[in-house]
Amino acid sequence: MGHWLGFWDSVHKAFGTTRLFLARSPPGLLGLLGRISTAEGSPPLYYIVLAIWGRVFGFSELALRSFSALVGSVTVAVGVSAVHKWGFDRKAQRSVALLLAFNPFLVWYSQEARSYALLTLFGSLALLGLARTQTQGSVRDFALVGAALAGAVLTHYFAVFFAIGLLIVLGGTVERNRRLLYSLLPPIAAGTVLLPLAISQRATGQQDWITEWSLNFRLDAAMRHLLLGPSIPWSWVVPFIAITFVIATVPIFRIDEPRKRIAARSLLVVGICSIGIPMLLATVGFDYFLDRNVVLGLIPLLMVAAIGIALYIQVLVRTCLASVLVVFSIASVFAVVRDSDMQRADYRSLAATLDAGGRPDIISMNSGRVPMSALRGYIDGHREIGWGSTAYAQDVAFIGLDPVPGRCDWWYGRACSIVYLSAEPPQTMPHVFRLVGIDRVDRFVITRYHAEVPVALEPAFLIPPGDEIGSLVFELFD
Repeated sequence: MGHWLGFWDSVHKAFGTTRLFLARSPPGLLGLLGRISTAEGSPPLYYIVLAIWGRVFGFSELALRSFSALVGSVTVAVGVSAVHKWGFDRKAQRSVALLLAFNPFLVWYSQEARSYALLTLFGSLALLGLARTQTQGSVRDFALVGAALAGAVLTHYFAVFFAIGLLIVLGGTVERNRRLLYSLLPPIAAGTVLLPLAISQRATGQQDWITEWSLNFRLDAAMRHLLLGPSIPWSWVVPFIAITFVIATVPIFRIDEPRKRIAARSLLVVGICSIGIPMLLATVGFDYFLDRNVVLGLIPLLMVAAIGIALYIQVLVRTCLASVLVVFSIASVFAVVRDSDMQRADYRSLAATLDAGGRPDIISMNSGRVPMSALRGYIDGHREIGWGSTAYAQDVAFIGLDPVPGRCDWWYGRACSIVYLSAEPPQTMPHVFRLVGIDRVDRFVITRYHAEVPVALEPAFLIPPGDEIGSLVFELFD
């Protein structure tokens, strides 16, 4: 299964901030929800589910990432079931399985401890419910749509746009009666419950960084990543892949059988709404558009392309279209897996190197807003030193970026210059400290200083001017 292709070496990869988030949350559901309201920009369902998963299977990299890989694999099976329920033949089902299993962007998030794999599962379940309502129409089918849409909204706010598209389609293709309420009320209830949380999270400004990148830049990145994943070496293929997708969808407009024609066009409408509405909102000021935020729209669009490929009568045309999409997708997945610059920075090895060289009393680093803060998840016994506070130390370690050039696909991969702190200590460092060593690991440089007696230090002494925002200084305990 394609969603396990990038998973085989997950045991060797360090985490981002997910495990740190779970570890630092107060115990219990209320504690987790409280932390989500102040330190996260997403709804709580994924973190609740992952916390339960972690209690059963552990909180290691392998254990938590296996949840996403498993969910990604189930997403493929559910998508195939939806196409089968609409009455498409085995060719269409195989095409759907291939495109969903090997899309590089879906594979990427199937090896990440992030909410997007769970989000796409809820999306595929909603599409299965749509297929059942359009072919059977029982109360249970409508309820499946409602439950899946509610789950998606509780996982990611952008699922609202997917829900809008699907409910529009549902209202226009089935008999309007009370059963529609089973599909309509659950996502509305979920959105209503989340509204205070969403307002609270927005007030923290955690997502304001998005608009620091131009919309055109983000649209271009979304095009590349949705089609081919985060893979700079293969960017030249993107126009070719996009044209192939357009050609693949042409046959859906020539389907004669009403049920299949409605199904294919329903998928197209849902996909367009999921991506198009956020794009339109971004142009009028409500701008949170990102590639990963619209990943849910990728599911119905991939299914449309797969159905279109299967509808071509000429075997050669079908084979060529499917081969182009699948072969380049698999090649992109393997290229990313084998490219060290496209992997997450190795915080685990960084933490081990800190301990191996003699555990410092204080560490000073720049968090790069979020990424470097993940290091705290690999260091036991520490507290952050706030501005105006003082700590005593004899050994201080500065963590900075080792200036080694590498490819960077926006924020994907450790080659991205997301760590801004210079390898050199600030000039405000007390002169009683002397340089005792420099270590390099992965893309980081650790500069160690030692004083003969404990010295009172404040964060202002340990952070270069201009790096105050986003910098972290914390004290370590044995």
